[in-house]
Amino acid sequence: MSAKSATKILPMLSLRDAARAVEFYHRALGARELSRVTSPEGRIVALLAIEDAEFGVVDEAPAVGNLSPDTLGGTSVRISLNVADPDEVAQRAVDAGAELIFPVEDQPYGMRQGRVRDPFGHHWLIGRPIANEQSTPNSVGRRLTTDELGRPSGATWASSHNSGAGRHRTANGVREASF
Repeated sequence: MSAKSATKILPMLSLRDAARAVEFYHRALGARELSRVTSPEGRIVALLAIEDAEFGVVDEAPAVGNLSPDTLGGTSVRISLNVADPDEVAQRAVDAGAELIFPVEDQPYGMRQGRVRDPFGHHWLIGRPIANEQSTPNSVGRRLTTDELGRPSGATWASSHNSGAGRHRTANGVREASF
């Protein structure tokens, strides 16, 4: 056995209309199709890659527990895609039909990141680490501590982008939320 680990995670996205999803991920994220298998019933399982990051798409099959976000009424997983230019990739995804959940911005946790919901209900966090940032517990605490104008304050806050859910202001005006 070699020193390099053979362990990896390959997300398989269950959705309705895998053939359309392959086309969307190609247009929106630059994904290329590596393989495709079609069952006798017409269900598709396709392996895709965005650069070297592989993932699969599969038509939902409720009989075996493969349910799409449409069937579930939401998703329980966010997919984090780190790219060189998150602004461009997120805009391309929106132009291809994704819904903007929150725009790409410098986040207090050291990422330039935004979130989109693809037409199939999956959430994609598109970002990159902020240049010259070194995340240590002390540096993150300092970065998260700001007032309304972005100036240092006496309390810390964490960012939450669930349509503003969980955000509130303390008596001293400091933004607070939980991840």
